[in-house]
Amino acid sequence: MKMRQTIAYGLRGAAMGAALALCTSCVEEVNLDDLRPDPTLVVNAVAMAGEPLAVDVTRTWFYTDLNPEVTVSDAEVALYVNDAFRERVAYQPGDSAFNVPGRYRSAYVPATGDRLRIEVSHPTYGKATAQAEVPALAPFVAADRRLVDLGNYESAIYEITLRDSAGSEDFYWLRMEEGIPVYDAAAKRYTGDYKWMGIRVDYATEPVIGDSFTALDYIFGTGSLWMREEGVVFSDELFDGQAYTLRFTNTYYYDQFGTFPIEVVPDSVRFPDLPEEEYTPIPPRHLRVYLYTLSADYYYYLKAIQDAASGSISGTFQEIGLAEPVRTHSNIEGGVGILGGCHTGVFEVAISSSATTASTSRCGSAGSVRRDTP
Repeated sequence: MKMRQTIAYGLRGAAMGAALALCTSCVEEVNLDDLRPDPTLVVNAVAMAGEPLAVDVTRTWFYTDLNPEVTVSDAEVALYVNDAFRERVAYQPGDSAFNVPGRYRSAYVPATGDRLRIEVSHPTYGKATAQAEVPALAPFVAADRRLVDLGNYESAIYEITLRDSAGSEDFYWLRMEEGIPVYDAAAKRYTGDYKWMGIRVDYATEPVIGDSFTALDYIFGTGSLWMREEGVVFSDELFDGQAYTLRFTNTYYYDQFGTFPIEVVPDSVRFPDLPEEEYTPIPPRHLRVYLYTLSADYYYYLKAIQDAASGSISGTFQEIGLAEPVRTHSNIEGGVGILGGCHTGVFEVAISSSATTASTSRCGSAGSVRRDTP
């Protein structure tokens, strides 16, 4: 990982050096205020199945503005569901003490297949509209995490299997958490609760997700989707209508989670030499998978943000001004922002804490899967 970062920084420095070498000594004063555009509406909302709808309405601001107040609290927000007027969404103030902005909150709870249209109007900033549909839940099959003993450390391989529907473009967002059982030292027992931690893996090793990078990124090691606890987005372009298993590797698993080399731990660290019959069995760890189904517009919006943060060669050139910047996707007519549709699937499975050697590891079921849906 350090080698990748070094190469990436080196390429970035070389590109900036080449750009400076081409610069001339001409100087021209530019008054940025002469370029100031009229502010427009910014509308952001995600229609998530099973969750009340909330809409953020702000305005654009110019580069030279210092800490502008951009929240628009006096807009008129009209909500339509399946082509029928539903309500005028009221603004609810936020909490400045906790830096929580105000939002327009609706009592409406989106359901699968609902078609939403939001119309926002303001006497100064004009009118903006957007449409989105709430997608169906992703068909989930199985999840597993297996540890591979590589000698000096353990590597974790995560395998998530889903069954894609045929004949349509489908878009997904995946993130994972691992739960470590909580031990109550005073009561000398496990509580049944888990401490949940976001999982960091190298998502770019999965072919379905590695399309953010070019051949040059793989040669120079400049692109990476490593350490993204927020997960990644991807489409079904390579597995339309099939059951597909995504595989991700965490080479530094021990540094993040540690491992239990035995199946039991002593009741008290003060007496490490307790007889074995007084040891407490360790409950299995749990793997929690969040698999979101996304509307097309929401996917393209998140994909643009993901690609910009990937550290690829094209992204580096865009960052320093040597390539045409990529606009973040928006489906707001008359403004900017995103109205997305989303359906959340939460799946949990018990996983083993023991490791196999690299030569004998096999993929197998580690426990039963529970399916939670809104």
